[in-house]
Amino acid sequence: MSFRPAVIVLPPDSPLPLRTAAEELAAASGAPITIRAHAPHPPAGAVVLALGDALGHYPSAQAQLAAGGGETGEWELIHVSSDGYLGIAGSTPRNVCRAARGWISHPARETGRLSRYRFTDRFTMWDNTMNQMYRFSQGFDRAAQIRELARLGLTGIEVNRYPDPGGWHVRNRRFPQDPYPWYMSYAPALDAFVESALTAGIFDPAELRTNRDDLLGAVQLARRHGLQPGFVCYEPRGTSEAIFDRYPELRGS
Repeated sequence: MSFRPAVIVLPPDSPLPLRTAAEELAAASGAPITIRAHAPHPPAGAVVLALGDALGHYPSAQAQLAAGGGETGEWELIHVSSDGYLGIAGSTPRNVCRAARGWISHPARETGRLSRYRFTDRFTMWDNTMNQMYRFSQGFDRAAQIRELARLGLTGIEVNRYPDPGGWHVRNRRFPQDPYPWYMSYAPALDAFVESALTAGIFDPAELRTNRDDLLGAVQLARRHGLQPGFVCYEPRGTSEAIFDRYPELRGS
């Protein structure tokens, strides 16, 4: 790194993605994290994390942003001040975290970068690796996958899956030789996570709890990087025969 961080300045009450950015900067550089409110003259060697309007505390960084077209829309800025500090800023917590991660990986390339984004939403709707057919590939790391999706600039990710290879529909096949339930072992719907009046007592409560814990784990990982968790499922879908025993009028084609 041409710029050698001496301290990582994290504003008080920073949102989770900014805390993630500070932790990764500290781990990469060996510099300590200090909690301190924004001030116009940070010490030389400081890396300052600034979210949105907080960039106004740093006049030279604010001037670079203004010269690049103002503050409208989504943006990221990595600014080196003549005073000797590095400012990493963005319009959202996700942008600050992504800018910090980009600078850690390629400081020479990223320093001085101002980026703007034309599209508001950039998200996965069919994540084969994490939630669909390949989710049990040998050596797969979901936390690393989510971090990489954030680094690539996505704004949201799909989080619902069965945390085991089958799910209820596979393990409880009415016709054991029928392969179709395997097709339903991904993009699980709400009835794989919670009961409703329609499904009360039909699905194993332990499985619902396991699926729900896995879902909430993915949500927390997404939020750590400022990503929006999304739910992608097939509806209508096959379901337990017991539902049609209870509500025969719901049987479809």
